[in-house]
Amino acid sequence: MKRTILRGLHLVGAFGALRHLRRNAAVIVCYHGVMPGDDDSYQFLNANFVSTKAFEQQMQWLASRYRLVPLRHIVEAIDQGAALPARAATVTFDDGFANNYRTAFPVLRRLGIPTTIFLATEKIGVPGAQIWTERVKRAIYLTPKTSVTLHVGGPCTYQLPDAGARERGARLVLSQLKRATVAQRDEWLAEIESVCGRPSLQPNEAMRYDFLTWDQVREMAAAGIEFGSHTVSHPILTSLDDDRLAFELSESKKTIESQLGRECYAFAYPNGGFGDFGPREMAALKGAGYRCALSLEGGLVRRTAERFALDRTNVAREYALPLLNATLTGAMADLRSLTGRRSVGPAGV
Repeated sequence: MKRTILRGLHLVGAFGALRHLRRNAAVIVCYHGVMPGDDDSYQFLNANFVSTKAFEQQMQWLASRYRLVPLRHIVEAIDQGAALPARAATVTFDDGFANNYRTAFPVLRRLGIPTTIFLATEKIGVPGAQIWTERVKRAIYLTPKTSVTLHVGGPCTYQLPDAGARERGARLVLSQLKRATVAQRDEWLAEIESVCGRPSLQPNEAMRYDFLTWDQVREMAAAGIEFGSHTVSHPILTSLDDDRLAFELSESKKTIESQLGRECYAFAYPNGGFGDFGPREMAALKGAGYRCALSLEGGLVRRTAERFALDRTNVAREYALPLLNATLTGAMADLRSLTGRRSVGPAGV
């Protein structure tokens, strides 16, 4: 029903009218990865990765309806209290997967689309590296067991008879780990992999799980792609003590600047939802020398926006053009506001 309504509104131009009314607000779009083909096997594990065909279609659609600008143009306008460029939009990626270079970069370069990629720096150039959220999802979703007992947040037995149950189990466990301290998170992660197993990455998974190398980062930077920080190790900032928070912010910034020889001015919050950052984290970012920080709350960016809480829209695998159109005009955020729901960052980002 929802898809039918969105498709109808999309076809009759309702979202185009709303986009015109809100032309003075900017849109920041977030991707994680782009993969060739439309293979939906292990759909949960690949939920944040769009197909090459869909990505190119979405980029062409964006370019035909928005003025695509570098992120720094939006930040500078807000900083100066100036009007944002009419119908401004910019594209970002989180984490730093190698498919950003192998699959997305050729499309972005050919279409001339300004892009910022946020790096979890300790993963760059490290063969077989995985973000801890990916390890949790793979362990639970791919375990050969149909029932496991874990002590994450207290003893609980998870029945895993099918893909749906495995996805629900992984999401429940992730929700507990995302609010734990780093030490507690790592202890629970070790238990999860001990009980469920740690599936080895296979050669055919390289396009999904490999991270960028610094040579690839430098090549993209030379072609105009900007790079920002997504921390060193991808922790939820609110789970960190002050010393670890300062390290994650300053060390990632320093590494990127050392590798590229240019300022790292932008930061993207891991997970990126309400509860993943607050006044302490925003103050720490300012103190570390950043000029802006981006969430994943899905709203529009206006000239009065707080530079350290800029909204972005995460584009996942199921985002057909009607849903993308509705989201980027702010219609979906309006609906959440009317229903009293708040968005959260997608699991595993």
